[in-house]
Amino acid sequence: MNKESPRDFVGNTRKIFYTEKSIIAKKEETEKLKEYVVMEHERLAEAKRIFNDDKLRFEKYVEEQKLDMANTKDRAEKAYDERLSVAL
Repeated sequence: MNKESPRDFVGNTRKIFYTEKSIIAKKEETEKLKEYVVMEHERLAEAKRIFNDDKLRFEKYVEEQKLDMANTKDRAEKAYDERLSVAL
């Protein structure tokens, strides 16, 4: 059998240690990135919900403005017709 020298044993043990340490660090970083992705997904979902709420409120506002404008136009036309009929 080919026996490892103490120096080779220490060197191999050191390589194994650093490799395991690197794997643990990469797993931790991967876990942090997964958590970040989940948080970003939740943040984007909330932003989308807020956007849709704002969009609906804006559309409602626009419709109210159109209705108000139509009512104002009708009142103005009636007032004009009344003035015209009084003048004649």
